[in-house]
Amino acid sequence: MLPGERSDNQESAYEQERAKYTVAFFGTGSEKTLSDKTAMQIAERLGQSMAREGHPIITGGFNSGVMEAASRGADITAQELGRDDLKPKGIAVGKESLTKNTKHAEVIDKETLSERIADLIKENQASVVLSGGGGTINELISALSDKAVNELLVAKGVAKLPEKPIVIVDPSGKHMDLMRFLSKQDPKMLHWFEHMYHVGVYDENIDEAVQEVSRIIEDYFQKSLENEVSEDEKTWLDNHSVRGFLKKGEEFEQGEGI
Repeated sequence: MLPGERSDNQESAYEQERAKYTVAFFGTGSEKTLSDKTAMQIAERLGQSMAREGHPIITGGFNSGVMEAASRGADITAQELGRDDLKPKGIAVGKESLTKNTKHAEVIDKETLSERIADLIKENQASVVLSGGGGTINELISALSDKAVNELLVAKGVAKLPEKPIVIVDPSGKHMDLMRFLSKQDPKMLHWFEHMYHVGVYDENIDEAVQEVSRIIEDYFQKSLENEVSEDEKTWLDNHSVRGFLKKGEEFEQGEGI
């Protein structure tokens, strides 16, 4: 066996670890605007990418918008790979949602929205947040709150919990506007934005956006296995961090005022 190669048993264990690393997709159920449609393109491509990388995905389970697109991309790719274990999962609200559930995921129904969001957050190891309105913002804030609670537990020595990245890929720009607003209201909230990333997206760079999101998730998967990330990769991650993005924005605004 050559250096760096894995035995069949090691390869199987590595594949199992990948299959435990679930990626959540939060985003709009709408398909009306240009940003909605761009977000759907990215979601489907990312669903495909996650399946190829061996990661299952979980969504809100609807049969439209980002949730349908991500589930479709992952499901079709998983079938092509013969990977039943990568069938997407959806968490919806109430039995009345059954007619609105995607056919590309195994959907579980919860009684309340708060239960649904709590399970979506609990069951993921990484999150991708795409375009969306009030529901998606609720999910994003809930994910931020979960991070804050986890960090408090770690600080108190109660538990050492894994780092869970949140990647914002929002063609509409609304989510980054929210992050900017929150950071200006209370600069201490910047601490919450650790392990949060922003990937800019335009019509001409959808391929690049998909690659960058996949790269961030791969880095954190490797970190979850306690594999070291190179200094160059750490710099690349810093350049895509929400905190770095907001800091650059503040410097730009201050420069304009000179």
